[in-house]
Amino acid sequence: MEKDKHIGKEQLLGQLKVGLAFKKLMEENERLKTEGRGKPTLITSLGQLSSAADLRKATLSDLFTGNSNPKISTINVVLSALGKTFTDFARYMDAITESEAWNYHKELEKARTVRNRRGKKP
Repeated sequence: MEKDKHIGKEQLLGQLKVGLAFKKLMEENERLKTEGRGKPTLITSLGQLSSAADLRKATLSDLFTGNSNPKISTINVVLSALGKTFTDFARYMDAITESEAWNYHKELEKARTVRNRRGKKP
């Protein structure tokens, strides 16, 4: 949440929608692979995506969690590695409501809190 204080609400909302759209595209790949309808080389993890897109895993994590405001070139590289198009991306972006994006933000904050508590010794 600390990082959120440095950007405006609308920018954060946009970043959350971008991250959630990428998460949904990755989940779509996972579904296709599970159902046997996708190529065996379909990207289904951040590690695989990092290798395929030649981007640091931390960069992708920031993208997927709404902690970055990516350049269009970065979005293009990630979409290409996922085997997706801007049309696919836009379809998800358009379908994400503000409420859904803010709920995603709450989920991410909750996960961060749990991770931080685990990392602290009693």
